Amino acid sequence: NIALASVFGVFRVVFVWAIILYLQPRIDANDPEATVNGGWGQVFAYFEREDIAKALNTNPSLHLIVQIDSDVFASQEIPEAYRFPFNKEDGTRLNVPETIMAISEKLTEAIGVEVVEAYPDRILFSIAVDASECWLLPFYFNNNKAAKTTGCLVTLNRALSQKYKFTIAGKDPDYYRKACKPILKDKRFDRNYLKNESLRIFIDGLKQFSFEEE
Repeated sequence: NIALASVFGVFRVVFVWAIILYLQPRIDANDPEATVNGGWGQVFAYFEREDIAKALNTNPSLHLIVQIDSDVFASQEIPEAYRFPFNKEDGTRLNVPETIMAISEKLTEAIGVEVVEAYPDRILFSIAVDASECWLLPFYFNNNKAAKTTGCLVTLNRALSQKYKFTIAGKDPDYYRKACKPILKDKRFDRNYLKNESLRIFIDGLKQFSFEEE
């Protein structure tokens, strides 16, 4: 996720000893010819076939950050067992912290409760509500649009069209690299990330991560 990578760029001094590897699950891990990156559903398949506990146990410096967008949990992109409605029993909508908590529970179930409980300071969930594009809005807007959790891509494209004369029409990494440029301005980031609640929750958790020199 390029937005996540940009966040690490902002905290480059904090993570000076960290070697960051971006793992993108493949469509078929057993087929070396299957080089096309998989979708959100492959995240859960990755947990099923990879021994996360063994990796964390044998490598004390290893930390796991799982990035996922909340909107996929109401879609066909992930296994049915992990989908859920975003409404409470009384019919009201889950707020941002409640949404993150519900998804964290689903991810914990997928990885293994015992694994997450054994390594609470080395596993972090990066959950964008409802999409990663929402995390970019605080760096383009100074009004209530910065805190939006729906229709974020449409809103972001309006800003990109004015500022850079392009819009994001697909998952082209070059589009997102350009869209993420404002994040790399440290002072701007410190001032603006607080405007988006799910981004703030992630950053607060990230600041608690301990990356120490080995």
